[in-house]
Amino acid sequence: MGAATPLYVEERACERKTAMTTEEQTVVRLEDLRRRAGLSQSALAALAEVSPTTVNGIETGKGPTPRLRSIRALARALQVKPEEIDEFRPVLGFDPPPAPGRATD
Repeated sequence: MGAATPLYVEERACERKTAMTTEEQTVVRLEDLRRRAGLSQSALAALAEVSPTTVNGIETGKGPTPRLRSIRALARALQVKPEEIDEFRPVLGFDPPPAPGRATD
């Protein structure tokens, strides 16, 4: 596998009719980020030095609440901020982004 290139999160704001904050534009699910990076669950787990079971549990929502060490390691491996990963926001104390199509105040 070659050198990792920066992974930029796509902005989906153009698909919405409502105004969004910059923070809301960059929140993406872990699985989407992993797939965009061209990684399997096992490959991401190896890069982040967590178990494949941890990655699978986060992506499926069937695992325990991820530990802060795992959150930081996965975000670092994907070259994004931890708060940009949707599944990590509640653990980090952030509100989830509004559902697509819902107006924001």
